[in-house]
Amino acid sequence: TLIALLAFFLCLPAFAQKSLSPAQAKLATEAHQILVIHCGKCHGVGGTRTDDMFIDHKTLIKEGSVVPKNPAGSPLYTSIVEGDMPKKAREKFPQAQLEKIKQWIAAGAKF
Repeated sequence: TLIALLAFFLCLPAFAQKSLSPAQAKLATEAHQILVIHCGKCHGVGGTRTDDMFIDHKTLIKEGSVVPKNPAGSPLYTSIVEGDMPKKAREKFPQAQLEKIKQWIAAGAKF
């Protein structure tokens, strides 16, 4: 599982849209890193809950977990805000990282 997540993370720049500005690319990379750290163990490739969701961009958008430019309408974001996710977290989701996810979604959730 860890190897698959690492491989996906290392390939992220190859999946990035060429039209992203450096700031957008940085925000997308940071958001993806946060999702891998906090969500990948269960929802990543080979995770325990992969039937529910993958944390890849295409699936997040297609399944409606992320609504570009609408953090409040994005179940991914609201489930973290409401404390529903991550389910087995020992600590509260770091506020700065939650804000980064919000910024990424508000900016269009691009990868």
